[in-house]
Amino acid sequence: MSSVNYSKKGHVAHITLSPEANQQLAQELEDICHKINQDNDIYVVTVAGDGEVFCRGNSWEYSIVAPIARITQPVIAAINGDALGQGLELALSCDIRITSDKAYFGLPQVSMGAIPTDGGTQRLPYIVGKGKALELILMAETIDAKEALEIGLVSKVVPGDNTIMLFDNITKPPD
Repeated sequence: MSSVNYSKKGHVAHITLSPEANQQLAQELEDICHKINQDNDIYVVTVAGDGEVFCRGNSWEYSIVAPIARITQPVIAAINGDALGQGLELALSCDIRITSDKAYFGLPQVSMGAIPTDGGTQRLPYIVGKGKALELILMAETIDAKEALEIGLVSKVVPGDNTIMLFDNITKPPD
């Protein structure tokens, strides 16, 4: 069973992830992202979760973030649900983050005796500022979509699971 679903509609590539980050998802994502980078007909990429969770997990053994971060086209995270641990780190590697009002965000690794290992400690301060990033990381806080918007973690909050519908009309910008 596949952990990643890939489709292409016009010039938009859509990546849909199973909720749990694992080794299989990491390998499939690596292959798909390589394919996307080879396709000059793709202008933008969306990343979403399959179900009520964007993505969650934590492991030192694999990276789900590196393949997304290497995509050369703009990447938009359609965060349809919780983005925790590596799921938040994955969202941070995207160029734009749009979220459902039902989503929660956090890097709970410290509460489990670990640290974020997939770029979260580097990307989060750049996006939300050093003070707020340290607060989220060191206190293992979880925040809701409203606070994520207030601190600049996401650029838009939409009701329910409407995040994917925002991307149906993405086309090549005018010359």
